[in-house]
Amino acid sequence: MKLPRQVVLHDYSSAHSNRTRDRVVEPYLFLDHHDGIRCYELQSGENKTFKVSRIGRVEVLDLLWSHEEQHARVYTDLFRFSGEERRRVVLRLGRLACSLLKEECPQAVRSLQPDGADHWLLSTDVCSFQGVGRFVLGLFEDVEVLESPEFKLFLQEKIKDLTKKVGVVS
Repeated sequence: MKLPRQVVLHDYSSAHSNRTRDRVVEPYLFLDHHDGIRCYELQSGENKTFKVSRIGRVEVLDLLWSHEEQHARVYTDLFRFSGEERRRVVLRLGRLACSLLKEECPQAVRSLQPDGADHWLLSTDVCSFQGVGRFVLGLFEDVEVLESPEFKLFLQEKIKDLTKKVGVVS
């Protein structure tokens, strides 16, 4: 990172493509206690986050960055998903969901407001609906989605896919 050099991430195991291959990148930012690296990937022309644990080895090339103007700011949400854009979601949490959220994501305390005796409102920006969706679907009995029509559609599609996967029980 200190040297503005291109590197090869050898044997990178991607969860998205379900493939292992080499990636030539320009690394420019560490994320999440150094367990992720934000890079500009030359082949795709996109900024991506690479998990350190999925890298086989790193080879520093004798080539300087050539796409620094494309290195984009990145955000990491409460649910540890990163991206260049953020979208607002508002959830009403019961006691169990609120307690688990605070235990798993202590920084969530700043985004919580009491809503009656046994409920809290979580108003936060997310980079991806995947992380917050996993949270909501895992605790669906204790979470109500108040805002984000796009998030509600995302959840409906996930529920439809899950229903197909497990089949109809009579």
